[in-house]
Amino acid sequence: MGLAVSLFVGWGFVIGIVAIVAGIMALRHPRDSRRVAVWAIVLGGVSILYSAGWLLYAWAVLT
Repeated sequence: MGLAVSLFVGWGFVIGIVAIVAGIMALRHPRDSRRVAVWAIVLGGVSILYSAGWLLYAWAVLT
């Protein structure tokens, strides 16, 4: 969800941060899927990068 939001709006980094925190918490629980937790961390990081790109682009255009 964070990645999809970050493609269109620059403020999706909050959802990316939540995904990373949730992924780290899932890694600590042995019954949760490690593969899903790693995907949550990776996609959360990509979401943050895309959002940062949008915000930098908007800042460059406005100045």
